[in-house]
Amino acid sequence: MAALVGTSPCPTVLYVISPAGKPVWCSDTSVSEDALSPTCGVLTAVVALAEDCGDEVVGLVAGRSRVALVRRGELLLVAVGAVEECDAALRSYVAYAHDAICMVLTVGVHAVLKKSPNRDVRELLGSSTATILEGLAGRVDRRGGLGPLSLLIGGPPALALDPQVRGAAGHVLVSAQKAAAERCPSALYGILFCGGRLVAAAQPKCRGGDASRRLRSVDVLLLLNFVESQKKALLESESWTPVCLPRFNDRGFLHAYVAYVDGDSGLCLALLAGDNAPETFETFRGARRAIESALRRDGVLAAAAARAAAQPADARLADLLPADCLHCARSPPRDGAPPGRTSRTGAPAAEAGASAQCAATAPFEPERTWREYERLAARARAGGARRRPAPRTDAAAHAARAGPRDAPRPHLRRAAGPAARRLRDLRRARARPRAVGDAPRARRGLGAVARSSRPFLY
Repeated sequence: MAALVGTSPCPTVLYVISPAGKPVWCSDTSVSEDALSPTCGVLTAVVALAEDCGDEVVGLVAGRSRVALVRRGELLLVAVGAVEECDAALRSYVAYAHDAICMVLTVGVHAVLKKSPNRDVRELLGSSTATILEGLAGRVDRRGGLGPLSLLIGGPPALALDPQVRGAAGHVLVSAQKAAAERCPSALYGILFCGGRLVAAAQPKCRGGDASRRLRSVDVLLLLNFVESQKKALLESESWTPVCLPRFNDRGFLHAYVAYVDGDSGLCLALLAGDNAPETFETFRGARRAIESALRRDGVLAAAAARAAAQPADARLADLLPADCLHCARSPPRDGAPPGRTSRTGAPAAEAGASAQCAATAPFEPERTWREYERLAARARAGGARRRPAPRTDAAAHAARAGPRDAPRPHLRRAAGPAARRLRDLRRARARPRAVGDAPRARRGLGAVARSSRPFLY
């Protein structure tokens, strides 16, 4: 395991391993393939042995490092981080690497590897996919920029704009998308990016509750990562390339027209269609010219350029948050109560019943703070803290909990006062058959006891 858990300048390292135990991609370029190949073979053998026994290896701890393993089809995905890191966050990070591979090859790559396990996947991926994966690995780095924020929320970061400016950009994009759809029915989506952040998006309406054509936030994040990784080439010329959006359809391709509307402001346009017809490309090229003139006329280009300059893509989280924002807590809604609020004070205490919380430190410590936010996101996705199960209402369950009438009850024998005696009488009454007229009295008495004594599960 020395090759995986050895010293690395990157706090979190991602690996992709083929079915034959060969390394496909590694986010840390300092690790040599000669040192990595034996370890990848051992990991593949361990996972295969566990699967043969009907079990699954999801992770392990080696020294001061935590290793998370994710099996997706024929590929084995590995994430290595510090032992203090959240295992669920590591698994989600490395799963994005699989989505990036499917964006280029679709899930058909698993059928190819199942037929030929020894095939070199790097020949299928090509150099462009390696660039996309490197851009994805840069988002996992917590040392600079916004860190893994976009991966934690499962969507692209948005450029902070005034509502009027964003509304104008959205209106222009929707109008252009509708005009393109009238000429080419295969036209689907339109997305505007600026400075590595989302500005606006347009998609067809979902008719009759059909959400199959809805644009997913994870697909937008993957497309943004693709645009940012190919930025140098896109600044020189427009692109017309097939892309696979795994959440939309992981077995087929859409064709994306990507071009920078204005290179100085960094505003980039992506238009997606379902076919590769030449007239679709020409329609999208004309739509780009119309969008550029409309955005320039409405002042969106100048506003977006000013905001992107004030909020660069490599800005640290501590520079974007208010100076007094040191604490965050999430509380699940209970009995119609509003969810937990975010506190902008340095107080370490959260409101009662918070299911997940994280506290930043002053001064800002990126590594420690991001680990706390990763745990917060993992608990939020898991549904919050473990709640007490709802009480059963059938008579057999109540009788089983009450027990025999004369069974000793130490916690009630020690209690004194009318509330304890009333509770004892109610529990005994539940153990024997009662008349229909006794039921309303028992329900009213139980509510009174629940308000006046310690809580019980019935």
